[in-house]
Amino acid sequence: GRSGRLSQVNGEVQLDRQIGRGFEGAFPNLPITQGGKLRTNAGVAEVEFEDNSSLRLTPHSIVEFPVLSMSQDGTRASTIRVLQGTIFVSLTKAKANNVNVTFGNETLALGPAAHIELALNGTQPRLDVLDGTVQAVSGATTTTVGRKKALLFDPANSAAPTLVSKNEKGEYDAWDKQAVDYHERMAPSGNSFAGVPYAYGLADMNYYGSFANMGGCGMMWRPYLTSANWSPYSNGVWAYYPDAGYSWVSPYPWGWTAFHSGTWNYCEGSGWGWQPGSQWTG
Repeated sequence: GRSGRLSQVNGEVQLDRQIGRGFEGAFPNLPITQGGKLRTNAGVAEVEFEDNSSLRLTPHSIVEFPVLSMSQDGTRASTIRVLQGTIFVSLTKAKANNVNVTFGNETLALGPAAHIELALNGTQPRLDVLDGTVQAVSGATTTTVGRKKALLFDPANSAAPTLVSKNEKGEYDAWDKQAVDYHERMAPSGNSFAGVPYAYGLADMNYYGSFANMGGCGMMWRPYLTSANWSPYSNGVWAYYPDAGYSWVSPYPWGWTAFHSGTWNYCEGSGWGWQPGSQWTG
């Protein structure tokens, strides 16, 4: 199975892990697994996927993840079902991904590097394509929508969607743009993270820490502003997921990749440091 990463939580956000408790308070670095549901009340949230693609929810939005799977050839399939509210999705250029966004009876097939806003608020659902291309499947009709174009959908599903010009900037467009710029700017370059199997979480590690030569222990990554007495496992909780078991959830904003891959080692005189590794632990 696959898991996304709840990478940002601001305000009141809740997650249903499908363990019979319904929606519970959510916090960063909780895994998002197939069948899970995410809800924002007076808050916003972001979910990262393995290739650094991301989904953002504005306040009073609900999404579920009916499909998070991988085929034998390595192709990843993701379906994001939007039940209410407004979301943004930005994809990387990776071609080994099939990403669909669904709502009502509509399906949006996102192409590589697609960047969209989907708003279900108001009387007419609206899709704005900020970049890339999207194929909108509405009954027997398929409409290809390119950059800076938009579709208005018939709420009664009795007519084909209408192609219009892109909407004016909304209340959360600046937040979305800032997040996309952050992912692009902080994505690691060079060989520091060589061997790490997935890209999500690496931008935060690049932002909140750095690699340094730690004496006889070699090159190790450490978060900024930590002393030699700091321990990486001094804070955190175990979270249970059906069919997957327990996952360690770190409260540190960078605490995803470093707790699912590689190894933490204690270097005498310098403290704890992390070294990359190719094995991924769910």
